[in-house]
Amino acid sequence: MSSNFKWEAPPKRRSGRNAKSYQEAKRVASRPGQWARIQVYKTYQSAATRAYAIRKGEIQAWNDVGTFKAMVRQIDKNAFGLWVCCTYVKKEKDSE
Repeated sequence: MSSNFKWEAPPKRRSGRNAKSYQEAKRVASRPGQWARIQVYKTYQSAATRAYAIRKGEIQAWNDVGTFKAMVRQIDKNAFGLWVCCTYVKKEKDSE
């Protein structure tokens, strides 16, 4: 009998796009209350769609880390920045 036995769900798989999003979310969450521009898009609609999904917790990787504000601002004629701010950082047990 192993002393390491524990009833628990396996950790979430982090690979590909999910891993990148999770690392991005962790980086933003490392400074709660501060805004960070995380991406620049060619169209407003692309940036707005991503901002909405982050705000609403629809992207699992971001939702696992905490809650966020997100907004889009035009940078120049064909560039729209996505800014994100962490409002709550989940503890490890919160995300299980």
